[in-house]
Amino acid sequence: DSVSTTFWLVVPPSSIEGQIEVFVSSAKSQSNIGVFNFTYFDQYRVPVVASFSPYRIYATGGQAVTACLLNFNVGVADKINVLIESNLQQAQINASIVPGRVAGQTCVLFISPPFP
Repeated sequence: DSVSTTFWLVVPPSSIEGQIEVFVSSAKSQSNIGVFNFTYFDQYRVPVVASFSPYRIYATGGQAVTACLLNFNVGVADKINVLIESNLQQAQINASIVPGRVAGQTCVLFISPPFP
C-alpha cells in the first residue's frame, strides 16, 4: 500500500550537503523503482574559522574584516547578522556573504564597530 509505506534511511556522514535523489526497488522486481528526493543536512557539523583578516582591529572601528569559515552553509542568503564581543561590550552588525577563495569556505565581510 503506497499510502501507508514508510521508509527509514540510515545515511552515512558526508561532507556534501544538499538534495539527494534516492532510488528504491524490490529485490524480486527490480524494474519496479520508486524515486524521491530529500535534503541532506548534518546538524552536528560545527562551523570552523579557516581564516580571519586583518589579524588586529583598532577599537575605533571602521575596518573591513573578512572571516572565512568551513562547515558554514548559508544557502542562498547574501546577508547575515554577526555578533562581536570584547571584554567590555558586544555588538550585533549586518555582514555580507562573499565568495571564498577556497572550495568549501564561506566568507563573511563586515565593518568593525567602534568599541570603547
